[in-house]
Amino acid sequence: MSQAELLSTGIWSGIALLAAVLAILGLGIMLQADRLIGRHVALAVVPAMALGIAISSLLSGRDLRYAFNNIEAITVGGGASGGSVLRLITLALVAACAATVISKLFEPSRRLVPPAPGRLLFAAFLFYYAFNTLLNAFFGTVPSFTHNTLYVPLAVAAVFVWRDLPPQPLLRAAKWALLIFMVISLVAAVAMPNLALQPGYKSWLPGLNVRLWGAGSNPNSLGPLALLLLLLEMMVPTRRWWLRAIVVLMGVAVLLLAQSKTAWAAALAVAPVLLWYRVGRAPEGGMRIGFALSLIAVLLLFTVGLMVVDPGRLLDKLAAGQMGTDVSTLSGRLRIWQVAIESWQENPAFGYGPAAWGPAHRAAIGLPSAFSAHNQFLQSLSSAGSLGLISLLAYMGVLWVGCWRAAEATRGFSLALYLMVLIRCLTEAPFSAATLYNGDVLTQLVLFRVALMGAGPVARALPVWRLKVAGAVAR
Repeated sequence: MSQAELLSTGIWSGIALLAAVLAILGLGIMLQADRLIGRHVALAVVPAMALGIAISSLLSGRDLRYAFNNIEAITVGGGASGGSVLRLITLALVAACAATVISKLFEPSRRLVPPAPGRLLFAAFLFYYAFNTLLNAFFGTVPSFTHNTLYVPLAVAAVFVWRDLPPQPLLRAAKWALLIFMVISLVAAVAMPNLALQPGYKSWLPGLNVRLWGAGSNPNSLGPLALLLLLLEMMVPTRRWWLRAIVVLMGVAVLLLAQSKTAWAAALAVAPVLLWYRVGRAPEGGMRIGFALSLIAVLLLFTVGLMVVDPGRLLDKLAAGQMGTDVSTLSGRLRIWQVAIESWQENPAFGYGPAAWGPAHRAAIGLPSAFSAHNQFLQSLSSAGSLGLISLLAYMGVLWVGCWRAAEATRGFSLALYLMVLIRCLTEAPFSAATLYNGDVLTQLVLFRVALMGAGPVARALPVWRLKVAGAVAR
């Protein structure tokens, strides 16, 4: 062996040794850090995600004055300062999540066996993630891979490994983070209207010609987050009435100003679920008499209204307004859905790939404003093929079981949250794992944690009369 070869071998051996030492040192630091802050990592994931969304939007440099003419041009911002801050937040969050996951892996097996419930849900998520984000990146029609997609399962894993902790602290942290997010959105509408408020919008609300983007990436992402805030307030209510009034006021204001029609429809759909579990359902089962009488009264009022109001004239008036115009644009959605099916047909197993509905794909199909398939099932079919759709349905099925089993303990919150996401699947694509800083991913994380409540033995609150009888027998 020549002197040069010896020198090269020595250098590479030294590099390998240094890398091994640094890896062991890094692992030790991560394990030590997890002992100090491990149980707080799961609580910090959602607030960190909300902070990242706000920073990326507020420092994007977008100008909504031109949103009506060119929606694509104003959504591609992202200044250098915002990117640097986001990278720091991402580094801290990813490191913390990795530390807590690795620390759990190094725990004695006897501590990992008892909290077995929930493994099926986590496995279903990994199954969904593998076929909707990972494998189609390599085997899709247009392969493309970005490292950002690796962060989402790490955050979900961090929440999963701490599933033995009560869910209320995480839900409460999510609620306060979203409240601050809504306040920032409303303040931005006043302080930075060009960035947070879209002018010239043809609204369904009389006398309103603006649409709130706030600190969100777009109104259709901001509206569902406002609805999520209201649902979280019902699940983990604020103790002080005046502070609770502020939470509700902020949520309702942003929900209305964002004018996300799907979020409005979801709000109407989840209301009966929450009313049933919180007002209509008797402790011993069945329906409360007062709730039944209220339903009868509502039906009577509706019947009288149909007798007084001319339905034909009402429909004609709605059709002549902006509501009728928006409904008439369904033909545009049909064209997008047709393209989604065509993209699936080109590669039935893995679809187009994660770049589906990206700039190059939109330019190729001649639909510059089609940022998604406007349907979650067609979105998975077009971007991830048949395998992506099957894995999505499997994950949604396991989520449903967990939410259904947790419905009684959460007084309907779990079902309401699932229903909200399901309704959005009809016209939007809320199941995404492309980046941490996305309102849909934030909602998914909360839904995942709530579904974990029904993955194992579900605690059911005993009716009051049973508690009284038990107390009498004990005496």
